[in-house]
Amino acid sequence: RGFFNPSRNDSNVLILLSLDSSASTLKKFTHLLTSNSFFLTSFFVIFLSVFTLIVTICVMEGFKEEFKNNIIGIRPHVKVYFLGNSGKPELINDYKSAASTIKGSEVLFASEGIAGEGMVTIKGGSKLQGVIISGITKEGFLNRKLLANNITKGDLEGFNEGEDIIIGSELAFLMGVKKGDIINLISPKTRSTAFGSIPIHKTFRIAAIFHVGIYFYDSSFVFIPFKT
Repeated sequence: RGFFNPSRNDSNVLILLSLDSSASTLKKFTHLLTSNSFFLTSFFVIFLSVFTLIVTICVMEGFKEEFKNNIIGIRPHVKVYFLGNSGKPELINDYKSAASTIKGSEVLFASEGIAGEGMVTIKGGSKLQGVIISGITKEGFLNRKLLANNITKGDLEGFNEGEDIIIGSELAFLMGVKKGDIINLISPKTRSTAFGSIPIHKTFRIAAIFHVGIYFYDSSFVFIPFKT
């Protein structure tokens, strides 16, 4: 009791000391809690950022692979032309021999083909649509897996010999036609007649309809037999 003033209440001093000790502990606990909260928040933000980055990369890589497969699934990787004396591409007469020469260990498939532009019309000429025309063999079509695996209506039976045509689903919708209907294919090239030059045209029967899921291909590509 010698350390205290007898006139003062000792219990008040003890209470003050106790409150001071509790405040210090609470301050330390609050500091620790704040530190842990900051650490957890930082960890969560970093985790979320890395997760978002990984998901974005995966989605982009998947889209890139899908886009690449769709592009090369219809169009060839390489086109080989024969240059004549004029320096312009000309028809390859012995195309089978040329295709055999091109085939090798690094070439999976080589096929003859002709490509150009034209227009499709139905009977009466009420509807007209510009298209990309590909002359192709049955084997060449079947080796384009994106096309061969996505034929929704019809088949390729007799495609090489008949006057058949294969069109996309969107083109069929735009023209209002279906499997078995007759359409007219008009070439930009002309032929001379007694009445002047007229466009070359030919009728075809729709043998099959494909749907690859890309509007440009489904609405603009048509395939006819190579011999045609």
